[in-house]
Amino acid sequence: MIRRIVAAANARPAAAKVVANISWLVVERVLLMVVGLGVNVWFVRYVGPEQFGEYSYALSFVGLFTAFVALGMDAVVVRELTRSPESESEILGTAVALRAAAGSVAWAAAVGTIIWMRAPPQTRTLVAITAGSSLFVGLAGFELWFQAKQAGRALVMSRMGVLLASYAVRIALIEANAPLEAFAVLFLATSGATAAALFVGWRRLTERRSPLRWSQAFARALWRDSWPLIAMTVSIAIYMKIDQVMLTAMRGEAENGIYAVAVTFSELWYFLPLAVATSVYPMLVAARERGAPGEYAVATQRFYDGIIGVGYAVAVPLCLAAGPLIQVLFGPQYGGSVTPFRVHIASLPFVCVGVARGRYLVTEGMTGFAVWATVAGAIANVSGNLILIPRWGATGAAWSTLLSYALANFISGFAYRPIRAQSMLLGKALLGPVRALRGLAGHHREHVGMP
Repeated sequence: MIRRIVAAANARPAAAKVVANISWLVVERVLLMVVGLGVNVWFVRYVGPEQFGEYSYALSFVGLFTAFVALGMDAVVVRELTRSPESESEILGTAVALRAAAGSVAWAAAVGTIIWMRAPPQTRTLVAITAGSSLFVGLAGFELWFQAKQAGRALVMSRMGVLLASYAVRIALIEANAPLEAFAVLFLATSGATAAALFVGWRRLTERRSPLRWSQAFARALWRDSWPLIAMTVSIAIYMKIDQVMLTAMRGEAENGIYAVAVTFSELWYFLPLAVATSVYPMLVAARERGAPGEYAVATQRFYDGIIGVGYAVAVPLCLAAGPLIQVLFGPQYGGSVTPFRVHIASLPFVCVGVARGRYLVTEGMTGFAVWATVAGAIANVSGNLILIPRWGATGAAWSTLLSYALANFISGFAYRPIRAQSMLLGKALLGPVRALRGLAGHHREHVGMP
């Protein structure tokens, strides 16, 4: 696969740009993962399972509301910026304004709901602070411009300094024995600084400094294309975040702390399929716009094979090494996280399927189906949590997540005729390891002269 990527990059400038863009995004995440993992492990050890469970509960609760903020428009905005660069001011200005307004509503809704639930004072405070991050999502919308331009290096540079500074401050807070509220304020400040850095990076790189403009016509078109994705995004947030909310309610903060370590360590690797999809998607849109069905079909299959192969390359080794990794990194107090982590990381290939299929649905204008698929996944996750958490706790929540990912991102495709063929291609990609083993076996038979 590596040889094919390098050969394609050498043969085609567009492919070389994609590989370079992915490389920058991966380098950023790997560097931050190495640094951030050490800092986060230190933080998790510092607060202990119960307080980490409470902090993770606040972030998960807020995540249920901030899912509304992007309004499901990210992929649509990237598509339009790629198709119509001459309308960049209207597209980006309208998207940023809509996201900023949605962020204000999300903050008010999260704070109002946690007060209505009569949560403990510390939980209310943590939610009120961390929910403020939604107010900066409007400016963070400038990231979409970087994605459309495949400006991976510039995007990395815009975010890297802020995140490294955030890790340094977190270390200082740990050394100062700071309370949880201080870490929540740091989370909020990091969100604001990241959004500002993206805005400054955009202003420096844009060739035309025409002011951003609101377009009522584009807002209507954006809503028409994005409303199904809003429901899809909210449903994804539900089956990614609701498990921690339900686990805390049913089994307490300490059990959620055990599960939160498994989830945090597992979701740490989700950047890989997103980096691949972010870089390749504009190229797929361009292939479709050229009207070459054969080229588009080949590019789509290679996209599926590559992104799911990345998922296997990460999930299998981590699943096998989960025991020593959790024990060494997080300590004996988080030994109960091993089994939930193994189950949760097994869902990574299905996450890759969802990312890949989601881009295809946006390109083909079939986002309506994505709504029903993700709603089904959210319902399956909530139902699974109700059945499995009372009996198996954190492990039950992990199994519920795995099953909901498989249903929403893969199995659901066979129930909808227009994308059944794509589901078969995704299934072929999921069977990539089996195909590879068969190919090796066939090569071995030929080598030794067996029939």
